[in-house]
Order: sequence, then structure tokens, then C-alpha cells
Amino acid sequence: MHSRCALVFEAVDQVGGLMKVIQVFKRYNINIRHIESRRIPIRAAVSNKDNNKSLQVIPDVDDDSSNVERSDTKAEELGKGVLGVDYKQYFYCDLDGDAESLVLAIKILKNCVIEFTFNDGSMFVPSNNRADSANKKEQSPGGDNLEQQNISGDQTGNRGVEMTGGVNAAGGGGESGVQEGTGGTPWYPTRVRDLDKVSNRVFMAGVDLDSDHPGFHDPVYTARRKMFAEISFNYRHGDPIPQVDYSDEENKTWATVYSELKSLYVQHACREYLVNLPLLELYCGYGDAKVPQLNTVNNFLMEKTGFSLRPVAGYLSSRDFLSALAFRVFCCTQYIRHASDPFYTPEPDCCHELLGHVPMLADRTFCDFSQEIGLASLGASDPDVEKLSKLYFFTVEFGLCRQDGQVKIYGAGLLSSVGELKHSMEDVTKQKDFSLEGILDMNCNITSFQDNYFINSSFTHAKQQVRNFTNSIQRGFEVKYNPYTRSVDVMKTTIDYIHALNQTQQDMNLLIEGMQRHALNNTSSEKRVGVNSDSDWTQFIDNLCPPKTNNDSNNNKKNNDDGQTNGLSNGTA
Repeated sequence: MHSRCALVFEAVDQVGGLMKVIQVFKRYNINIRHIESRRIPIRAAVSNKDNNKSLQVIPDVDDDSSNVERSDTKAEELGKGVLGVDYKQYFYCDLDGDAESLVLAIKILKNCVIEFTFNDGSMFVPSNNRADSANKKEQSPGGDNLEQQNISGDQTGNRGVEMTGGVNAAGGGGESGVQEGTGGTPWYPTRVRDLDKVSNRVFMAGVDLDSDHPGFHDPVYTARRKMFAEISFNYRHGDPIPQVDYSDEENKTWATVYSELKSLYVQHACREYLVNLPLLELYCGYGDAKVPQLNTVNNFLMEKTGFSLRPVAGYLSSRDFLSALAFRVFCCTQYIRHASDPFYTPEPDCCHELLGHVPMLADRTFCDFSQEIGLASLGASDPDVEKLSKLYFFTVEFGLCRQDGQVKIYGAGLLSSVGELKHSMEDVTKQKDFSLEGILDMNCNITSFQDNYFINSSFTHAKQQVRNFTNSIQRGFEVKYNPYTRSVDVMKTTIDYIHALNQTQQDMNLLIEGMQRHALNNTSSEKRVGVNSDSDWTQFIDNLCPPKTNNDSNNNKKNNDDGQTNGLSNGTA
């Protein structure tokens, strides 16, 4: 059976080690569609055993923060790096071949394999028993003695292959809160703290810049990028986001971008954006003086919409990025684009995040729409995640909307790019009405302008379109966000759904009763001034709170008169 596999393995510490790995793929007729090397951070944890502090190197892929005692020691100067972070060379490759051949090749390479993911989205990592496996006589890459090795690890005790994540199947909780997949269901976080396990899996534009990056040959810029990366690699849920002392050059770059974009917002930005930008200027230090601090912006968003920011070093996979949105967390970079070209960046930077995304994340309806996409991604298959990422890309990143008969921008990719903002507004032939089918047929252009831009009538309408799509996703369960614990409740059985309904029944009763009381005096006047929601909801509310009629008024008057008479009678009796 033909299959695809994404494989991560560490560099083999011997001359010609990489070539030996490639020879294994060649022997089993496995096609290497793509291969690249990446430097991945490894976190140092401090152990206080016998009062002696020693550093333990713990790869993030196997990290379990509940079993690691973290040091409170902070680096005095961020520019000199953060204590406890080192880097290790890994290779990422996309393989294509017979499924059995892929398994056999991975079996041979198990000494150096970190994790691998088949095209059904199920991720696997070797078990943590590295010490035991180091004492075993195992076949080196390129060997032929497959019979002496055991892929499951059940018989020999060697490092086997097991699913990463928690101890329970999808739908269960468990202490880790991260699910094992069953029946092809990929693991997914169930608590906001579980994002610690995925947010450092940067696969583009982290520390190692591409050779065509504007800052590739600038040692000062690359050193700053390393410093920003170390901040994000050391960050854990609940920590305050560290303050950054931006350089004069960085602040100047920010000021240039801010001033140019702000001149375009009045004419082209959507209403929600224009409402929130002045608030960010007032409370978060937005302006042309210096780069706002991420922690200040985070506190503002938490109070306004319940969304929070989490520092990351660069691009995450679609699955990891969208999963954070499910918990109302936006993964946000702190570094800024290179000063040589302030109006171009090959990857998201703080100008894109703070000017493109944050003002919209201060709008609750928009946040609900973003979270809807994130919740739909949890446990979804790779093809469905790819579709959801396209939905996100052509709405949250490059979306347009129609307000007061005019086309306005709400997409962050447009609101943070002078060139593409103008392009999307000037070439009206590329503006299309929102269509789910049209979006899914599009290609996402990363290094060039988009071929088309889609116009939503409202965020509520866009959210309904996302729900229509998510109804077609077959996961075998549904998830519901719990804002009190910042976790998701997984519903698989009728009892699960009944329990979830019971939890919301009290709130619904409170709102319905309040609406009924309110409607007695205010419904008719509100309708006169045009306060209306969508038709289905209006009909539902009207059924709960029927408008008063003259007969109702006469009946109420008669009842009041009767009540007064009865009261007098009772009083005199």
C-alpha cells in the first residue's frame, strides 16, 4: 500500500552518517520528496537532587513539564541568551513509498528517529527509554539484520514505537491532557497548558534564516533573532511575556511601517479595526515611537475578549497554530523585519502580528470566529486541517468584508502590508463574494500577492459558513470550550452531550427569563429603532417574548384592578 511519511531524525555523529540514512531509503525504493536540516532547541531543566544543580537535556518533543523542575534563574541580559537553551541538529524529510517499506526503513533507523507521521495524521515517537537502548547492540544505519530488531519494543525492551501525547484515547482526559490517537485520530491538546508541548515546533523562519532572507548576512540581526527565539523556547503557560528592549533601529523600522499603514487605514480598514486601534494607542503604547510590549498587549486582550498571546519563534504547522486558537491563544512573534526593507518580510513579524492581527483580536465576534476554526481543527485529519487552514488564510489573513456598501479589509496579511493592501483594493476584479468552494480551490501564496480575495457580509455569516464545513468533518467526537478552566470538553456519547447541555441550561434559563422581563417594557421601542438580530434568532426570541398587544394591556390592567380589589378585601377581612 502506497503511503506518505514525514520523518524527523537527529544527525548521525559519524562521517557519512547522513549518506547511510539516505542509502536506507534508496534500498527500500523510498522517494525523498523533500529534506532539510533544522536546529531545534533543547531545554535544560535544573534538578536539585542532593542540593547539587545539574543540567539535564530534554528534547521538547518528549517534554513533560509536569515532571521537570524549572529553575527560577533568569539571564540578566537577554542579548546574551537565556539560561538552559541549547540547539541540536535534526533532519526533516518528506518520504513517499510503500507503507511496509517505510516501516522497515524506520525500524532500521530507530536509533536516530525522533518522530514520524504517516499520512493519516497519526504521529509516533520512540519511547523515552534512551538509556536502555544505548546499552543494547542495535543495528547501525545501513545494516541488514532486520530480524534482530523489534519495532514495538514489547519483546526486547528496546526503544519501541508508540503514539505521542497522553495516556488516554481521544475523548478522555488524563493528566497530560494530550490525546493518543485511536482509529487514525491525531492527538490534540485538551488544556491550554498543553500548548507548551507544541508551540516550540517551529519549522520555518526560526533561528536559521534562509539564504535569501534580508537579514541572513547581518550578524547583529541574526543574534537578535536567536535572542527572540530563546525567549519563546523558554516561555511556559502562565509566565509573563518577557519585556524586550528594542534597539533604535528596530523602533525606527516599526515607526516607518506604522506611519505608512495608518495613513491607509481610515479609507480601507473595517469598522471593528478602526474602533480598536485608538484603544491600543491609549492603553498599549501603539504609535510611531517604539514597538509595543507583547505582555502589555496580552493583558489588554485578556480583559477585552479573553484572547491571549503566546510568543513563538516563527512559523508553526497549521495543526499546531490552529489548535492554539481553540483555547483563545494567538501564537505571536516578537522579532521585527530587517531594517533594509521595512515594507517587506518573508515571514510573520511583530509588525504583522501587532498591526494586522491584534486590533481584530480586540473584537469579540471576530475572536469567536477565529476560535471556531481552531476548535474544528482538534483531532481533525490532515486533509481537513489543510482545508481549515485555507479557510483561515483567506479570511483571517486576507479577508475582505462589505460594510455600508463599501469593501473594507479585516485580513491581517493585508492590514500589515502596504503593497498588498493597495493591490487588493485597486484591482477589483480579484474581489470575489465569499464562497467555501472557491476558497478551497485556491492556492495560498506565501511570497506573492494572492490571486483572489473573498468578501464576507459579516463575521457572523463567516462563522456560520465555517460551521457548515465543520459539520462535514468526521472526527467521531465534538469539542466544547470551557472558559472557566481554559480546556475543551470532549463529547462522544449521548451522556456527554446531556452533561454539556445541563451545564448551559442554567445560563440559558437566566437569559431567557431576563429577556422576558425586559421584553415587557422595551421590545416594541427597540424594534422601532432597528435593534434586530438574524431572522432565526429573532423568531426564537419573539416566541419566548411575544410583543404586548392592546388586549394584553387591558388584561394586565384588569388583573391589576382585581389584585387591588382582592388586596383591599383581604386587608379588611
